[in-house]
Amino acid sequence: MQPLLDTLEVIEGHKNFWQERDLSDLSPAFLRRLNELKPYSLVKPDPDKIFETSAIFLKT
Repeated sequence: MQPLLDTLEVIEGHKNFWQERDLSDLSPAFLRRLNELKPYSLVKPDPDKIFETSAIFLKT
C-alpha cells in the first residue's frame, strides 16, 4: 500500500506538471516506479541563462 500512497504523493505534489505531460511513451516498468521519485523538486530554467548549466545541477 505504501508504494501507491507514495506515487499519489508524487503526482499530487506537482499536479499541473504531470497533467501537461504525455506519459504514453514511458515504459510500464518506469510508471510502476514513480513512487521512487519522492522526494523531488522541479527545476525551471531561467530564460536569460538558457545556455548555462543550472546551479542546482552543478550542486547535485
